Amino acid sequence: MTRDWNATRRRYLEFDLSQQFGHLASSLVRLKSACEQSLPQEMALYEIEESQHYLEWTIPNSSDELKTELIEIQRLLADWQQNWPELWANPNSRLDIAEKAQMRSQHLLDRSGLLVG
Repeated sequence: MTRDWNATRRRYLEFDLSQQFGHLASSLVRLKSACEQSLPQEMALYEIEESQHYLEWTIPNSSDELKTELIEIQRLLADWQQNWPELWANPNSRLDIAEKAQMRSQHLLDRSGLLVG
């Protein structure tokens, strides 16, 4: 999948922080789905890449407390990406990634305030 990340960045930065969290959470849920459904691994890797970009663009505008949480997610994604061939080959590892992606996604949605009301 090819994407114009510069155009995506411009659009993404127009959103407020809660909307940015919503987009990041959605990307992590798509990663979860790709892992649970054993979709082509390129789809999962794409969601990791997208999430990494979203984090890169979100972290500078976040509070120090949020930066710490977001950097933790960034490190987790980098670790997955670095070890991807081994992780993808193991169904239990894929399920672990799916679970962690879901937890992070839900946490971001909770922090965003988008589900209130």
